[in-house]
Amino acid sequence: MNSAFDMQTLTDTLNWSYRIEIDRAYIITIKGNEISESMARRCLDSCNRIGQQAEIFQAFDGTEKLNREIIVPDHAVGKTWLSWVKLLNFTLSKAEICCFLSHFSLWCKCIEQDQPLVILEHDAVMLQRFNEHPAINSIVYLGSNEMVASNVCYPFIPPQAQLCHNYRHILRTHAYSIDPQVAKNLVSKAIERGIYTAVDVFMNINRFSITSFGIFAQDIPGETTIPSSDILNNVHRKF
Repeated sequence: MNSAFDMQTLTDTLNWSYRIEIDRAYIITIKGNEISESMARRCLDSCNRIGQQAEIFQAFDGTEKLNREIIVPDHAVGKTWLSWVKLLNFTLSKAEICCFLSHFSLWCKCIEQDQPLVILEHDAVMLQRFNEHPAINSIVYLGSNEMVASNVCYPFIPPQAQLCHNYRHILRTHAYSIDPQVAKNLVSKAIERGIYTAVDVFMNINRFSITSFGIFAQDIPGETTIPSSDILNNVHRKF
């Protein structure tokens, strides 16, 4: 262990300052899945058109119906945080578990780089640049089909409370921004509670601040990547 380096790292934290600049947007994509990669290219194109720095982020993959194993993306191989979070609800489908782990990995990335970032699922489309995270310790919701259709966004009122009766949970996880403070809270709750529900239900206002500052993105779903067996068994659901 290099004690001099470690001491310098500790010393640097005395001069810690909060950064509001977004690192970039990360587009969660199932590698090798034609549907996911096609939608992700559309999402990346939308980012490029408006000057939003973005890159593809390999998802955990549970789409193979005949394979009981989850495919771990290259960036997560050997990561210690894979052992931090436990599965506590065995009725969840592989698709739901993989979705949760993909978001969890980006929460950890936000903490590691100590800078806000944007998380996009492959069915998202960016409409305007989002380069600064304006609310400390908050999930910033970037927009949805419903917001675009109604052209309504009330700042500081959780977007799901504006758009649907179930005001407790985020209205889908296709496009949002986080800072390291809220990322730490998301990770700590996941470690404490385990994977007990779908990621959008996990992100609720009882524990996290969810704000909105305009319509920066929307979701344009395409053909589903959820295995048909999961749909037929009614496993992929919100509860």
